[in-house]
Amino acid sequence: MAKSVRLKTKGRAVALIVGVALLAVPAHAQVGPIEDSPRPPCNETQAPDVVAAWGLPAVAAQSGHDAQEARAHPLVLARPNKVILVTGASAHLPVPQGGAEQPKQYIYVGLAAFQVPEDKTYRVVTDEGMRIDVVAGGKLVESTAFGRGPHCSGKFVDFPLHAGEAMLQLVGAPYETVTVLILPRL
Repeated sequence: MAKSVRLKTKGRAVALIVGVALLAVPAHAQVGPIEDSPRPPCNETQAPDVVAAWGLPAVAAQSGHDAQEARAHPLVLARPNKVILVTGASAHLPVPQGGAEQPKQYIYVGLAAFQVPEDKTYRVVTDEGMRIDVVAGGKLVESTAFGRGPHCSGKFVDFPLHAGEAMLQLVGAPYETVTVLILPRL
């Protein structure tokens, strides 16, 4: 038994010495560029016309603080619009946002008018994952589909719209600008 205790004690001492020796070995610096983890493969789900339009140069656009200001700077259909947003505290949305509350740190909102040329389903695409609503006739329009935007980023939402004026409401953007594309579905 005494021999067994001595072997256990000797084994622990050896383990402690090896552990201390390993700690004393200098760490080698990691060399080379820092790389992000590879993105999972993107299986494009957007129609070719959406992807093609998304690749066009963006036109400058400005969000309104209210519906009147939004009408002064209408969005251009079938072209990406680089919209400068406003803070939620300074905006007066025509109707309360739909869906769940957005995270409190996402303080930017957008309000922009656009003209619907004909009764059809229109796709609204953004490069951020914020709340997307369309207001027509003083009411929120029910969406019919939503998902990932072109190149597996951002978001899209489809809305059945009637010819006339519509108002885009964006709520909960993390940044002061967002790219928006609105185009009819084929």
